[in-house]
Amino acid sequence: MCSSDHPLCGRQQISLSEIADESFIDFPEGWGNRTLVDAAFSASGLSRVVRAEVISFDIALAMMRQNLGVAFLPASALAPDGETGLWAIPTSLQWKIQLAPFTGRLPTAAGRALLHGFSTLSASRSPK
Repeated sequence: MCSSDHPLCGRQQISLSEIADESFIDFPEGWGNRTLVDAAFSASGLSRVVRAEVISFDIALAMMRQNLGVAFLPASALAPDGETGLWAIPTSLQWKIQLAPFTGRLPTAAGRALLHGFSTLSASRSPK
């Protein structure tokens, strides 16, 4: 993702080599998002520099709106009605959510609702 004022705005596709020199906004090392993106660059034989580390999608989105860098974020980080001032470029990276319910007891009503929500979301975003 990038600001709507960024030179990448309007692009529908981009390679990692094209953006390796960009200023990146990302999460601290060891966080899932950072690990996923670092692994993709490493697998491509590329390196990148993270200029700003954040601890929430909201902060990353706000920084991108100010054109302070680009970031890899899952589509779920965007508001359902879209984000003003941002441009999302599709990527082949896949974010995985894993749930590990306790097998020693039945989930609570809240737990069942969470499991149902993730199941519904996953089914709606699966390739058809």
